[in-house]
Amino acid sequence: IVGVKHVGHQPRALAIDADAAALYVGVDWEGRLDKYSLADWSKQWSYTFDLIFGDQLTAGEIEAVPGQPDAVAVSRLWAGVGFSPRGVMAIEGGVARAAVTTIGSESIEFGADGTTLYGSDLGRGPFYVHSIAAGGVTEQQNIGGLGGGELEYLDGYLYQSLGKILDVRGATPIQVGTLPAACAVAADPTGASIYYTTFHYRQTPTLDEYDVGTRTLVAQWPLTGETTCAQGLVTAGPHRFAY
Repeated sequence: IVGVKHVGHQPRALAIDADAAALYVGVDWEGRLDKYSLADWSKQWSYTFDLIFGDQLTAGEIEAVPGQPDAVAVSRLWAGVGFSPRGVMAIEGGVARAAVTTIGSESIEFGADGTTLYGSDLGRGPFYVHSIAAGGVTEQQNIGGLGGGELEYLDGYLYQSLGKILDVRGATPIQVGTLPAACAVAADPTGASIYYTTFHYRQTPTLDEYDVGTRTLVAQWPLTGETTCAQGLVTAGPHRFAY
């Protein structure tokens, strides 16, 4: 541990920009999203989410917008109704862009660039395709039954933590494969493998590696000491992970 920063009560959602220069923090208790410089921990800006029927909206998942160093896409959660999803918005420089969506998309993930954002609820619900522009976020497609958990983009495909593999290279996403349902998903930085954390009752949770080309299991490691699903999996280099 090289430093500690108090950012408020109940910080949860985190994201680092592509240059590793800034950290975005969603603070649930205050219903706020803050941007910090990683160089000196100074706060760059802050945005407070709206209330809905007197209840606070909070940040669900945060994704830095590719090619736009001061902008993020954020899935919104309704704290007063079990942190249910309330759509997606874009924030730039601490200011919300005008257009927002109002339903779905607990997990969000950019595709090949910063203009298309995909969304999925953590259960087996719809799959969303959003466009992002200077005016905000607009829902383009809502495809029933194609959602399924956390999302990870890799070379034209989206991998879902609940097992679906979607080809998103065309105008309409299509399901092209299935892997065993898991808790979380992350891609190998080299593009060769996709990783899932899994959990089965009365068994040790595992980290599973699948070959992207053959979609076959090539390695499995026990997560010794864990007793539940390992969520929020990220890669930190070849065969290095955090969750």
